[in-house]
Amino acid sequence: MMGYESDYFFYHTENSWQLSQIPDPRDRDPIRYAILASLVEALVSAFNWKLQQGLRRDGTHVGDNKTANLQTRPNWTADVQPLPEKLRLRKSEADSADPEFLRRNIDAPTGYLYCV
Repeated sequence: MMGYESDYFFYHTENSWQLSQIPDPRDRDPIRYAILASLVEALVSAFNWKLQQGLRRDGTHVGDNKTANLQTRPNWTADVQPLPEKLRLRKSEADSADPEFLRRNIDAPTGYLYCV
């Protein structure tokens, strides 16, 4: 389901839908907070990949990436600490683990965010 949500989010061009504008949830549960921060950073990576492929958030497709306005992460994600123990969310070793999640000691796939 996150693939559909990612696409929905990608095609909103309003400033309030910029990934850098996602507010800090200030979640008191360290596991959930780490997952949320990692997911936001994974979305930034996925959106930038789409932009570099020539897709634009307004639905157009261009042949180059020179005009891409790359996304940035919100500042709050930099302060979210890694988990003390590895959290495994991958069901299969065939799915690759996402580096944004791995930095916080979370083993999770995010290939579903990279659909075009």
